[in-house]
Amino acid sequence: MKTEDGYIIRKCLDGDSAIFGFLVDKYKASVYAFAYDRLRNFHDAEDVAQEVFIKAYQNLRSLRRWDSFLPWIYSITSNLCKNWSRGQSRRPDGQFIEDQDPAALEVSAEKLHQEELALEPLREALDSLPK
Repeated sequence: MKTEDGYIIRKCLDGDSAIFGFLVDKYKASVYAFAYDRLRNFHDAEDVAQEVFIKAYQNLRSLRRWDSFLPWIYSITSNLCKNWSRGQSRRPDGQFIEDQDPAALEVSAEKLHQEELALEPLREALDSLPK
């Protein structure tokens, strides 16, 4: 409990959960930067950074050396980034257009064109109305 982090962690473990926000404020930029470096996506890095602090708070009792909080949350960040990347690769929307059947894309484009044509009389009628 020699460090400021140790003091904050002791207070958290003693029941003052609100003080954990000081650790979040202190390390959020570092955790986000680390996650962004791994994921190369702004939104994913934000999501992972939030998850890191949730996991850190939930597992705070398992931290043995309170003065090693930063390396501990970097470890959590690294693991979550790995899991996030694995999860993203299994998502069905992760497929690229190049991987799609060209015939299916043509049908979609044709259907969209037909819908646009059906809306043309409505647009003309709206344009003819006085302002």
